[in-house]
Amino acid sequence: CTGRNTRSVNSLLDGSGWNPDDLPMVLLNGALVHGGQPRRQLVRNVLEGDLVKQLVPLFRAHGTMPLVYGTDEDGGVIHHETRPVNDILSRYLQMRSHTVGAILTTDDLLEIPWHQALEVGTIDVQAKITALTEDIRARLGNQVVVINTRSLLGEGQYYWAEVYRAGSDKGSGLRALAAVNGFTSDNMVAIGDNFNDLAMFEVAGCSVAMANSPDEVKAMADMVTSDVSAGGASEILEKIAAGVFCCGKPEGN
Repeated sequence: CTGRNTRSVNSLLDGSGWNPDDLPMVLLNGALVHGGQPRRQLVRNVLEGDLVKQLVPLFRAHGTMPLVYGTDEDGGVIHHETRPVNDILSRYLQMRSHTVGAILTTDDLLEIPWHQALEVGTIDVQAKITALTEDIRARLGNQVVVINTRSLLGEGQYYWAEVYRAGSDKGSGLRALAAVNGFTSDNMVAIGDNFNDLAMFEVAGCSVAMANSPDEVKAMADMVTSDVSAGGASEILEKIAAGVFCCGKPEGN
């Protein structure tokens, strides 16, 4: 259950040597959901071309660089304009180009004949992201959802603004999986470390924040596990597998 797109997730799974055909996936913060037996696409929320054309100027107006994520049918390509970007966004694009590829530049995103896209997003300082987010919500209302997360780059000073079709978030993704698999929130444990995980925390019967999470995220979780670098998620998963996990309670209670 991730903010990554299909290309990025498959790259990670292939590198791990573990990519089962029946693995359920909530991608791009719930814009895409794959699950069921056999696995199939359950949710596909796209931004229509008209919305893409409205969003690009808003990103520009706030001094940010819009990235447009194409659909999987279009190759999952990320498009951005050929102009200077901040150091953190530049690092992100360099990392993506090495691990996933499929990044294209153009002089003007509005010259592309957009029919649909999965996301328009960017990384920038928190003040710009906050202002951009408020403007998008004021102008486009319930047509879209804007998800803000703290970037793993930039020492906590840079944030994402990611715009999806309304109805896209990790919580909605979990609900879609639950409906097709026949389980309830009591059967869900959500482990996360960022603001985009809060919607997932609201749905799952038990929510676990990583120690490296923002304080606001930890405050919303039922319990906190170790830092991601210390294998905090694996601590919880191993307890679940061993049948000794108790949400927010000492073992044995």
